[in-house]
Amino acid sequence: MNIALIAYGFTGSTLPLVKRFLEKGHSVSCFYIVNPGSNSLEALDFDTKYFFPGIYNLKSLALDQYLNSKNCRASICVLIRKRKKFGNSFINTIIDRIDTRTIKKICVKVKNSHFDVINIVGHMYPMDMIGGLLLKEKIVYSLHEIFLEHGSSSLELTTVTSFALKNKVPIIVHSMNSFYELKRISKDIHGISIKLIHFGEFETYLLPFTFNSAKLNLHSFLLFFGSIQAYKGLSILYDAITILKVKGPLKFKIVVAGRGHDPVLEKMRESTDYILINRYLGNGELVSLIKKCKAVVCPYLSASQSGIPQTVLVFRKPVVAFNVGAFSEIIESEKNGLLVDVIDAKELAVAIEKMMCNDSFYEGLLPEVKAMHNSDVYDWEYICSQYEVYFKELIEE
Repeated sequence: MNIALIAYGFTGSTLPLVKRFLEKGHSVSCFYIVNPGSNSLEALDFDTKYFFPGIYNLKSLALDQYLNSKNCRASICVLIRKRKKFGNSFINTIIDRIDTRTIKKICVKVKNSHFDVINIVGHMYPMDMIGGLLLKEKIVYSLHEIFLEHGSSSLELTTVTSFALKNKVPIIVHSMNSFYELKRISKDIHGISIKLIHFGEFETYLLPFTFNSAKLNLHSFLLFFGSIQAYKGLSILYDAITILKVKGPLKFKIVVAGRGHDPVLEKMRESTDYILINRYLGNGELVSLIKKCKAVVCPYLSASQSGIPQTVLVFRKPVVAFNVGAFSEIIESEKNGLLVDVIDAKELAVAIEKMMCNDSFYEGLLPEVKAMHNSDVYDWEYICSQYEVYFKELIEE
């Protein structure tokens, strides 16, 4: 097969798949969309920065070594994107025109290459616009999220989910949680194809990163990382740590790393128990933090799926998380992590104490922190075979 992959990020979950496609003799062309001045995507650093809108051949020696194939062509597509701080200004109008022109160039290039199937990965603009321009081609969406805010009561669909359902574009989702939700939503839509295919460990985080590493003179800390949003549950993490401190001084630190805002960060700044790195983390920094930590905590109040387990299990680090979304599909409690069934600060405190302070439990856990729960489903070879079968079915329709 001759396959095109167009993605806004998501290199951690797509590059291992691309590698397996290439190993099976398929040809793959990748188009990764970035913002100006970027020199990295998730689990992938570039050898140069891309400053101006347009389509460029991706330069990454580490990626070339990882894929080790002449059957892959990787491009970087630079979009400026509208900026909220400009509002509905003339500047944003100009940005929109420039980006639209770049997106059209991508789609013309894809059309002229006559791919057997085009996999569009991403759930927000401009992936719906790209789908519209390529609607007459054999396209399929891969959606990591189907709702704008899965923790809200409104459960508003993302623009791409709405577009795909309206136009009956085949959809791939990556967790049972998202699969059943989408089935429920689309039950009255005749002829819509929805496929569940998980993704495996983000093994490209093992690529040699040449950029900044985290300069922390700490070991055995509890790590929270990722974008900081209300549903990520930092407030309940703070309450859980407060409960533990009633027993006496903590024997470990908590590192909170990521860009975003939550009011509880101000309380954390006032405590010596926390170390805050409240900004975007490069790949090198993130890898360094994961390697140094003892465990990772995900006190999410809601979730669809998360790439956190697929990232940290690469480095054989256990995860403590509330049992929401797809965490239970990946984490087997007391095997490769701990799942807390009730969203409660006291219950989270018990789990954190067991993970961070019970050495015999932790040491017994480590031999099992070598694979994801139900690991056959998360094996990239098996995942690739599922894509092959599904793509062939779509091509033959």
